[in-house]
Amino acid sequence: MAEVRLSKFAIRRVSTELASDFIARVMDEVLFDAYTIASSGPYATGRLASSLRRDGPRSEGFRVVGRVFSNLPYANSVHEGARIHDIFPKAAPKVYRFGYRGRPQLKFFWRRAGRIVFLPHIPGAAGRIGRSHPGISNPKHFLTIPLQAAARRYNMRTDFIA
Repeated sequence: MAEVRLSKFAIRRVSTELASDFIARVMDEVLFDAYTIASSGPYATGRLASSLRRDGPRSEGFRVVGRVFSNLPYANSVHEGARIHDIFPKAAPKVYRFGYRGRPQLKFFWRRAGRIVFLPHIPGAAGRIGRSHPGISNPKHFLTIPLQAAARRYNMRTDFIA
């Protein structure tokens, strides 16, 4: 008669390694699909797609976790959408030009004008009194769509953290 004994530590180590390999594979799939979504569509320059990163997998107690994210300040606005809002320069680094009463002006490429312009704020949406960012009415959801697809494919539960 042969007897095999596994300690709790050995079982946990093996299961953590298997879970880490699985989470890494899922994260790679989500990262690839998120890159594809973020790099397509109107106004896609590739900066958002190239900023996508993965963190993990790592063990937290009895769970193995990982995340795919972007650190760009406007990533959440592209992902979730944004309302019409005003944009003004917050500081005056050397790339800004100074305009009316010495106030800093934003330098950006304006597609409607077809050139680089200097303005004290972003021009507004059509029909909007004043000046503002026109907002993002069609969010891309470049992270949740691939994550939901992977969850369906592997029959797993996901936690969305804002």
